[in-house]
Amino acid sequence: MCIDDIYLTKPKTKFTIESGQSDNFIFTCASMQGWRKSMEDAIIKEKLSTGEYLFGILDGHGGFEVSSVVSKYLPRFLESNIKFRNKQYEDSLLESFIDIDKWLITPEGLNALVEERFSMSVEDVIKNIKNQKKQYNQQLFDVSELAKLTPKKIVELIGNSIIDDSGTTANIILITKDKIYCANIGDSRSVGIQKGKSIIMSFDHKPTHAKERSRICKAGGFVVDGRVCGALSLSRAFGDYQYKDDMVIAIPDIRVFKNIEMIFMACDGIWEGLNDYGEQLTQKIYKNNKQPSEQKLKSIMNEILAPSMNETTVWGLDNMSCILIEFNNQQTKTKKESLKIKKTIKKQKK
Repeated sequence: MCIDDIYLTKPKTKFTIESGQSDNFIFTCASMQGWRKSMEDAIIKEKLSTGEYLFGILDGHGGFEVSSVVSKYLPRFLESNIKFRNKQYEDSLLESFIDIDKWLITPEGLNALVEERFSMSVEDVIKNIKNQKKQYNQQLFDVSELAKLTPKKIVELIGNSIIDDSGTTANIILITKDKIYCANIGDSRSVGIQKGKSIIMSFDHKPTHAKERSRICKAGGFVVDGRVCGALSLSRAFGDYQYKDDMVIAIPDIRVFKNIEMIFMACDGIWEGLNDYGEQLTQKIYKNNKQPSEQKLKSIMNEILAPSMNETTVWGLDNMSCILIEFNNQQTKTKKESLKIKKTIKKQKK
């Protein structure tokens, strides 16, 4: 793929900021598209119907569709899981991850992916393809040939092209009454503060890790240049169905915590290039009492963003998204609106 297909000539540096609070914590989400031609990250920030809070960083690759669809549907999968209703949180997180990955290739899941790609209903997509509108080519299909197919076949063809060639990480934090659960696939990461010290809350799934490499090779794949079959830099993800069959799986590692003072969640666009796993950066955020939370996150992304792009530029070219969760035992309450339902979240662009 040509570099011009991936990067802009000038970065998009506008921030999207979202914030809110519960009785026990405040949160701030921030994202920037940066040098990438499209924004492939997605964020989950939601109070579930049963009272728990769900946060997530999803870093898409090969397109925005999978990360966006999973961010919308994963909370619903979790809420409808019987074990979740019975407060069996680890089991319900595990099952929900597996279930939604399988659902993505069902007719309903493919419909959701197609609607996400074109920002309209499947019915309208089919209508426009039948009318052979050129903008639906997307350099992937011959519209005149697509128009000859049945609506079902059209959705299957487009949907499968999305789910085969793209996917997303998922770093999920579930906050319950007395515990915090971190479920992760891929290399988005959560770092927490506990008793004033940084702790790594998630495990990065990279093909070079011995356990991951072993599974990939047993499934008939290989790892070269740190990538699955020389292409994918992750060993676990939603989607990426050309690498399924145990090469790239959606089974999360789940860790359980108590007495957490602060959590910093971020995609690898923020973690990459650091000398550690983010412990120092998280400590810096934790100890910085001079700036408001949103300003802290803006400052971090401005520092990471590459000032220019050339052949020697290595870091700071990716989309950047992060969530800062600060519990009341770490920071005093603010005047931000309570997070009662998803729609109450304050959103602003600067």
